[in-house]
Amino acid sequence: METSVAPPDDASLVSSIPIVSNDYMEDGPLFRATIRQLEGQTQRLKNDLKRLVKCITTSLEAKQAWLAADEALMASLQETPAAKSLCTSYLDLVWASLHEQRERLQHSMETLLADPLLKLYEMDLKVAEAKHKEFEMESKEYYTYLGKYLGMKKTSQSSSSDAQLAETKHIFKKRRFDLICFDYRNYLLDLHGGKKEQEILFHLFTYHQKEHTFYQSVAELLQKHSPALDDMGKKMAEVSRNQLQINKDRQERRHMLQEKYSNDLTIERPDESDDKFQGVRDLAERNKTDTITTDRRKEGFLFSTTKSFKPNSIDVSPAIAWHKYWCVLSGGQLHEYSNWKNVMTRHLDPIHLRFATVRLARNVDRRFAFEIITPQIRRVYQATSVEDMQTWIQTIQNAIEGVLDGTGTTLDLPQDMADHADDQSIHVESLLGNSFGPLTPPIPSPSKSKTKRRSFHRRSLSGVLRRHYASATNVSSTSTAGSTKIQIDHDLALDRLPSTSSSGSSSITASPASPPPPMPANLPPIAPPDQIRWSVLSGHTIHHEAGALLDAIRLNDPLNYFCADCGEKNPEWCSLNLGLILCIGRMKQ
Repeated sequence: METSVAPPDDASLVSSIPIVSNDYMEDGPLFRATIRQLEGQTQRLKNDLKRLVKCITTSLEAKQAWLAADEALMASLQETPAAKSLCTSYLDLVWASLHEQRERLQHSMETLLADPLLKLYEMDLKVAEAKHKEFEMESKEYYTYLGKYLGMKKTSQSSSSDAQLAETKHIFKKRRFDLICFDYRNYLLDLHGGKKEQEILFHLFTYHQKEHTFYQSVAELLQKHSPALDDMGKKMAEVSRNQLQINKDRQERRHMLQEKYSNDLTIERPDESDDKFQGVRDLAERNKTDTITTDRRKEGFLFSTTKSFKPNSIDVSPAIAWHKYWCVLSGGQLHEYSNWKNVMTRHLDPIHLRFATVRLARNVDRRFAFEIITPQIRRVYQATSVEDMQTWIQTIQNAIEGVLDGTGTTLDLPQDMADHADDQSIHVESLLGNSFGPLTPPIPSPSKSKTKRRSFHRRSLSGVLRRHYASATNVSSTSTAGSTKIQIDHDLALDRLPSTSSSGSSSITASPASPPPPMPANLPPIAPPDQIRWSVLSGHTIHHEAGALLDAIRLNDPLNYFCADCGEKNPEWCSLNLGLILCIGRMKQ
């Protein structure tokens, strides 16, 4: 229930100052006491009005600074992306009118309050001291003349004219003094409960009336657009609930990470330092406990040396400085970038993975290290963890596999890589041709025509194997038992395999002195070339297809009856990345 305040009585608006009646117009003790009382009030009023004008001026300057600060604030809010929704739904609709009302209130304060009160102080209160001095001087002068006038002696009839002149002068002096007393008294009365006091009250009332109108208009404006704020509040409540859920999920994930790393510290990892083929993947037999990754693209940080090593280098000096590079595996190439915090710049030429292999680094005294070996370079990298290292190795192996079988995306290789691909194809054709004769037209010797042929012909290793395997299938079905006997120089052939020689262009020396190794009597049915291709590349090949694949490879080249590492007969493990046939037992050591 609202309580109403009764308006004040009209008589209370004017100070109850005793006004001297006309009976006391003449100078006397009561008049002087009244003058002293009014002069004391005038001094207090002067101080109060001076302080009021100073406060009004300060408030006006503050309002001007407030308006300027609000303008800067609004401009900053409009440039802030986080406040865009608030500006669009509410501030843009309210700010213009609100700012205009504030400017009007500021102008009203300046014109209706500050300027009139300052003028009143300067023109009325500051002259109070001058009027008091004028009154005192006139009073002193009058009473001095009055003393002289009363001290005149009686004169004879001959001097009556002088007496009349003195009487006229006395009357003039008394009238002047009475007018000065009257004006001075009225001046003081106007300042206290009279005209000047009512004028001060009028200026204060007018300004606050304008201020009341301002707040009413602002309230109506804000009430009109309050639904927009209510909608914004509901959206913020929903966002707050979502953020709480996000924070909860983050805390749970953080707790899981803490537990993961705590568990990793307690897990004992097997010592794999004695594994000779550590990090080399068997395409036909995967470890079922490992997570199968088919990605062929990856990017992240790896540590490496400034320069690469030669492919036949063995040890890596511990004194070499290692640096952090941003590495990107894409399109069958591995790119390195330095200065990754500012503008990334290419560090070295990209590594082409067509004739590359990847494995755990050997003879490197650093943790989580692996190496990529190509016919031209040997590049050693260091990951940040065992899992990161395994992921990099598996992804690089997938990229190599995709480049070799033609299922991966490859960038255009430079001419030297193309030349090397032709050398590898020529070498494989020579190996396969020694066993089955010239299945394809003879390869011309290196000449200008060969260089011209390389510019438009590029073949992968798997493509050559598939083509020769298809030809071998036709030859084996039509050939007789009287095949030519040849003797294979096993040690020389091992030295000339692509995995141990960068040239890869030598052929196998054959001798007719001794018979070839015995061929299997009962071979399973030969699969078509497309099935052979996928048998080589698929990690989910069934057992009898893998056996048929091994038999087909042995038929293509009698060297494949021997392990490329130890020379044992009938190896059962094929490395597509290395292009070798190895023993499973040797691999597991």
